[in-house]
Parts: sequence; C-alpha cells; structure tokens
Amino acid sequence: SKETDIVSTIKKSVELFPSGNVTKHLILLTDALPTAGKDPEKETLEEASIAGSKGITISVIGIDLDSKGKELAEKIAELGNGRVYIVKNSEDIDQIILEDYYSLD
Repeated sequence: SKETDIVSTIKKSVELFPSGNVTKHLILLTDALPTAGKDPEKETLEEASIAGSKGITISVIGIDLDSKGKELAEKIAELGNGRVYIVKNSEDIDQIILEDYYSLD
C-alpha cells in the first residue's frame, strides 16, 4: 500500500519477543516517516513507549533521513533506550547492525 507503518511493526515485535528476562531489541530500518494511521507520528511514539515499558529496546537505522525523520527517529530511540544511526549507503547497514548488537548490555 506504499505506507510506512511503524506502529504495526513495533506492535508485532511486542507479540514476538518472549516475556522472560532475555534481551529484546528491535532494529528499525526506515526513513522514519510513518504514514499509516490517523496521527502516525503520535501513534508511533506511543507504541515505542509501550514497547519500552515491556523491556524492548529500539534502535533506528535511518536511511536518508530528512530533519523531520531524524527528529522522530531520535524520539523513538530515546523512548526505546536505543540508538540512532544515519546511513547514506546501504553497504554500511551490515556493519551498523553488528555495532548496535555488540553495544547491547
């Protein structure tokens, strides 16, 4: 449908991660410009907060983020106790994922 539905992605991660005391970390690969929903940005931040309250950390790998996307990515990562990485070249993504993985406590 050519929509960016970050809310559904985060909701599904909450369902998929086990409830036990294990590392639960979500990496979003996105332009950080949600378009699905009535108020996509607000709904995305609410869902990121819910995930964070369930012990899920969220990092964002932003592809060609504009200023609005960067701002939202930073808020998502803050709510999810994660990090933001900005990439211009898709060849860098593998290395960034490994860096993010090894930075987890």
